[in-house]
Amino acid sequence: MGASLHRDSVDARLIAECGSLGLKGRVIHDEAETGGIGELKGGNPPVSTVGDSIPDAWKLAHGLDPKNPNGSRDDDNHDGYSILEEYLNALAGDALTR
Repeated sequence: MGASLHRDSVDARLIAECGSLGLKGRVIHDEAETGGIGELKGGNPPVSTVGDSIPDAWKLAHGLDPKNPNGSRDDDNHDGYSILEEYLNALAGDALTR
């Protein structure tokens, strides 16, 4: 569990166990006891021209240059947060005002 946009079967099971206030929980010695780790879905990451993990589309939407190789470290609006921090906060739903 954690900060995620989508819950999978493992999240649902853990949430149900927590909600049971200890009635459903038990000590697990092997992940096979719970049905395994579940399906891990992959996918293609969004395009990041400079490979800094910040999608070009997000940068363009925020008036940033997707070709700036040092852009993720910049604090262009001088709010104390780098562009990378602002992007990560946006992913977590804590969008900072740019």
